[in-house]
Amino acid sequence: MFDGDMFLATKSKYRMINLKNDDVIFFHHPLTNLYYVKRIVATPEDVVQLSSNAFLINDVDYGKVSLSDKGDRSNVQKWTLKKDEYFVLGDNYNNSTDSRVLGPINVEWILGIIWYQYYSAKNR
Repeated sequence: MFDGDMFLATKSKYRMINLKNDDVIFFHHPLTNLYYVKRIVATPEDVVQLSSNAFLINDVDYGKVSLSDKGDRSNVQKWTLKKDEYFVLGDNYNNSTDSRVLGPINVEWILGIIWYQYYSAKNR
């Protein structure tokens, strides 16, 4: 997705309590005061590990992400997600402000789930 894209989202209570991996969500981050659209890659109580050469979720190699330029990778970073937290990534992994930078996303920040993109600013 690009700045200016338009999409439809659901705020259905049923869907919001049944978030799963690969759901694309939009949320408001209270510290940056910005809105983001990202993909869920880890759900509550998952364990996420990042290093310069590995990205593991529950000790399984996620294998999609180049991590060398996202934050300090001199040490392994590890998060055990709480019951109300999600780990999200942008689809443009190498140029995305996501949980690698922001940390886990609290469920209270999630505003909806994207289900249809009806306009792309890329095609202007």
